[in-house]
Amino acid sequence: MKSRLNLFLTILTGLVLIAAMAGSVLVPMPPSSREQITLGGTRSVVCAVGPSGGGSTVGTSTVHLTDAKDLTAHQVGGAGHDPDSLVTFEAAEKPVVADGTPMLGGVTIYSDSGKTAMVPCVSPASYGIWNGVPINQSATLVLTNVDPAPAVVDVFLLGQSGPIPVPGLRDINISAGSTGTLLLDPLTSSPTPITVVMRVSKGRIAGTIRMAGDAGIEWMAPQPAAESILVITGIPAVEGSRVLTVTNAGDEKATFTLKALTESGDFLPLGDTPIDVSALDVLEMDVTQAIGTQATTLVLTSTAPISASITVKGSDIAIISAQGPLGAGLTFPGVESATLWLSNPTDKRVIVTVASDDGQGNQESTQLVLPPESTASTPYPETGRVVLTAESEAAVHAALVVTGTSVSVIPLTSGSLASVMQVPDLDPGLG
Repeated sequence: MKSRLNLFLTILTGLVLIAAMAGSVLVPMPPSSREQITLGGTRSVVCAVGPSGGGSTVGTSTVHLTDAKDLTAHQVGGAGHDPDSLVTFEAAEKPVVADGTPMLGGVTIYSDSGKTAMVPCVSPASYGIWNGVPINQSATLVLTNVDPAPAVVDVFLLGQSGPIPVPGLRDINISAGSTGTLLLDPLTSSPTPITVVMRVSKGRIAGTIRMAGDAGIEWMAPQPAAESILVITGIPAVEGSRVLTVTNAGDEKATFTLKALTESGDFLPLGDTPIDVSALDVLEMDVTQAIGTQATTLVLTSTAPISASITVKGSDIAIISAQGPLGAGLTFPGVESATLWLSNPTDKRVIVTVASDDGQGNQESTQLVLPPESTASTPYPETGRVVLTAESEAAVHAALVVTGTSVSVIPLTSGSLASVMQVPDLDPGLG
């Protein structure tokens, strides 16, 4: 009798382990722990470079970096730039790595065939989400490991029918100091945009998605984590459609409401009826008529963590993802023809200071007062260094919007909020 009981327990244990491993293979497990880790007062960022997508053309990547103090920067595998508070890499051929204070900021400006794409430099992380990634546009996931040890990455794809099974996307090894690329088009024939989830089980990765097709050129920074309150800042006032993509990568239904903030006031574009997103599902909604073509910030409030982006498609394409707040302060390079958009989704007034130094002795400073649940814009300096400071680091969301022949939206987030981070939960199936 005892031997039969032991046999039963052995079989039961085996089944539980198989189920746990199957769960980790099929679906992403987003970080859920709210425990905080305190990090040092420094920030590292990686600036992606071209070529764009998987196409045959090769454009030019210019990287601009700035900080409150002298920063250090170098191209991966190359010599370092002399320390300075404002650094530029012309025609960069490899990703640029920079180290500095939590206020360090940078941008890659990529030009190809008369089109331009801009993407912020991002901090290496253990998790990232990209919503609304179009297929058949040479979309490429770029994974850069700047650490001295290998990194191991799992990639998950989600569509409107749930997880998309693709062999070979688990335990991807990215060697130390190298970049790996994954062309997404051959992996699925999904007729609608997909969501890409990156989970790093060993090391850290700076991830970017870049695409180039008939819709235009676009580079996408990841949403760092699924959250219950999301803010999408910088939806530009340009002609074209607006499609909202919401992903629920969790194991329970999420219900969200949508609020729009504009310079003329706020409103509920979908009314006060909550919208459901099933577990492991991607919801796509055309909100063109609901929000119009005015400059807008969207605030999503959900019963469970979700991720979201909005795709603006006209003469060019811009995919704008939800991002974290600006933080206490950020330095960022000047950008030509850009407008600074600031959003305050909270119920308290916030003051933001914008100070600029063009490097030629000309300095300016202005303050913007953001009432509760409001958004505002101001012209952004074209050259030099700009310092953005907010009196409440968890309140203000910011983005630079560049319109014209190409449309780019650059989310602005500082490393002051990266001084605390979530402890990711790694399920037992990870190797």
